[in-house]
Amino acid sequence: MQISRLIPMVAWCLLVLFGTLFLIFYGKPQGPVASRFLPPNTYLLPTDLSYSGYDGRYVVAAKGLAQGATVSAADLGDQPNLLDGAQGRLSLLVNLDRSTASGVLNAGSNPQLCGKKPTAYGAVTVQAVRCDKDNDRCIAMVELPNSGAGDLVAKALKDEATTNELRLARKCDL
Repeated sequence: MQISRLIPMVAWCLLVLFGTLFLIFYGKPQGPVASRFLPPNTYLLPTDLSYSGYDGRYVVAAKGLAQGATVSAADLGDQPNLLDGAQGRLSLLVNLDRSTASGVLNAGSNPQLCGKKPTAYGAVTVQAVRCDKDNDRCIAMVELPNSGAGDLVAKALKDEATTNELRLARKCDL
């Protein structure tokens, strides 16, 4: 082989090698990036990740996703994780409109649980929100604190309230 052909081939191989190493060590992270802290079971909205197309999915990472974290396929799921509640706590499903779930209520938020006027059951913690893709209905799984579980059952039985009459709001109208 001629030396005049060998030098350009070696130069080309070195350029490819250095280019590849540069991309591996200095390239920007690939994939969507979380725009804010996303707790576990967060129902993803279009503004939650830097790339579009992931809305309607759920964060299934055990500790959630930190702001600025690159999201992998294992961090997202089509369904929220079913949660094991602590003993002495009551988990409850509450109907929501999609407009209420979009940005207002999501996993980790602490709204008020409201019943028939003028009944308010106090603050609850939203564990997960599940929305149907075909219509505007959503369901929120909420967990009541230890002190509120008995009160809720007693008031609901007294008022003959059904779960359809329960709603989540920032503040109950009394």
